[in-house]
Amino acid sequence: MAMSSLPQAYIAGKSLIGGGIGTYNGESAVAIGFSKLSNDGRWVMKVNGTADTQGNAGGSIGAGFHFD
Repeated sequence: MAMSSLPQAYIAGKSLIGGGIGTYNGESAVAIGFSKLSNDGRWVMKVNGTADTQGNAGGSIGAGFHFD
């Protein structure tokens, strides 16, 4: 839940660091993420991490390509 609230870079050639919080079924989590959009705006990459109130941690990494 917390990672899904993270924003993503949307300006070509720029990077973004964001944070988010989430709650589900009485538990809470916090997340931090980094995203980068290529100079031509066609590639995007993201790296995210999260931790919850139960001591669990998780992470994800992803990339995407805009095409016509």
